Amino acid sequence: MEHRATVQALRLTAQRVLTARQDAHQLETELRQLVMVMAPALLAQPGIGLINAAQLLISWSHPGRFRSEAAFAMLAGAAPVPASSGQVVRHRLNRGGDRQLNAPCTPS
Repeated sequence: MEHRATVQALRLTAQRVLTARQDAHQLETELRQLVMVMAPALLAQPGIGLINAAQLLISWSHPGRFRSEAAFAMLAGAAPVPASSGQVVRHRLNRGGDRQLNAPCTPS
């Protein structure tokens, strides 16, 4: 009896996994089409995949949202922040901003 219940639970789990994979593939296809319409050059850039390109487009939103590249870098947390003390002048990476947007920019 227990063996049968275990087998049934494993079958149901496997069916859910297959369904989730099919759904993910379909959504990825739709997302690729949307990104290709809005910014096909993004996917051609090295190191930018489909999810990264979509995140960049979502954060960028629309033309005119940012007054400069520096403003976009500040949102992404990629702009340098002064970290000077006394006579030493240096900068550190901004740890603020949109962490989801910053994730594609951060080396692994």
